[in-house]
Amino acid sequence: MQDKKFIESLTANGISVMTDNGWEQLEASHKTIPYKIWQLVLENGLRLRCADNHIVFLSDYTEVFVKDLSIGTMICTEDGLSAVIDVFETGDDSEHMYDLQVNSAEHRYYTDGILSHNTTVTLDIIANAEANGSKVLFISAECTSVDLALYVERYPKFGNIQIFFPQEIEDGECPKQVLEEILADGWDIILIDSFVELQEIIKESTGMTRGASENYMLKLMYTHNLGKNIGKHYSSFLNIQQVTKGGQFVGSNKLKHMTTGMLEIRFVDEFSQDERYIVFSKNRRGHVGKQMFFDLSAKGDVVYDTERFRKTESMKELKKKEKDLIKKEGLKFDALFGLDKDKEDK
Repeated sequence: MQDKKFIESLTANGISVMTDNGWEQLEASHKTIPYKIWQLVLENGLRLRCADNHIVFLSDYTEVFVKDLSIGTMICTEDGLSAVIDVFETGDDSEHMYDLQVNSAEHRYYTDGILSHNTTVTLDIIANAEANGSKVLFISAECTSVDLALYVERYPKFGNIQIFFPQEIEDGECPKQVLEEILADGWDIILIDSFVELQEIIKESTGMTRGASENYMLKLMYTHNLGKNIGKHYSSFLNIQQVTKGGQFVGSNKLKHMTTGMLEIRFVDEFSQDERYIVFSKNRRGHVGKQMFFDLSAKGDVVYDTERFRKTESMKELKKKEKDLIKKEGLKFDALFGLDKDKEDK
């Protein structure tokens, strides 16, 4: 299919770029189609001319589009956090942009001193499900096939996943219709990156309002939850969704209310990023608050620290038993000296 975002790609040899983890090897530079120009100005004096959907990072490394920034928002730079003092569309003629493909686990790099973006855990989950016989689909509304090439190189099993790129459909085709035709076959697990971007593509291609496009997406997912497709698969959807600095959903709460579980990726220390973990903040089918640490440094697989998880949960169970024992012994002590009767009299 035709690539609608990149018009030229050049491989890079021997070139490094500065990231928040030091210098990293530059894999390639991709020339994009022309985009409208936005200007971002920070309190520390840094400026950036970029596309409206250029991604920068908040203090907790949440991704946010430049067009969605507000005055006073703190974002990451090579000099630390700095507040946005101005952000606006310049009105200049559209220009070609250049996306850098960086060989790092985080896919972040500094653009004019501002930390920028280049979906690994969720892809690892569905790749493992595919290897165990599940029929899986990845809908990549943010990345193109060129972007995903780096992931597949680092994690070859990602190459076994069926992927739909809404931005790369042929001219004249309707993304909504193509999406419906692909889903009609029936899938066990469908990963969408991201829900809001796919919704935006549907909205712009059909002329729907934002509310109507969201309702359409929710109804479509629910239809396939019920197994109403050719293969009679009761589809599970994994939706990647952006959140605000405070951890709130971007957009309405309709998707949040339909969601069975919400899995978050967090850092123990958001500045050093030495350790990261996943944790359920909502889960109708299981536990919440239990941390599973993982590592992206190995090639081929995301490595989960299951031993650490078992030890942590074992320690919690021992502490609970000890607390219950102390409480039980305390009740015996009260009964022995008649203190339990004093409590009853009161």
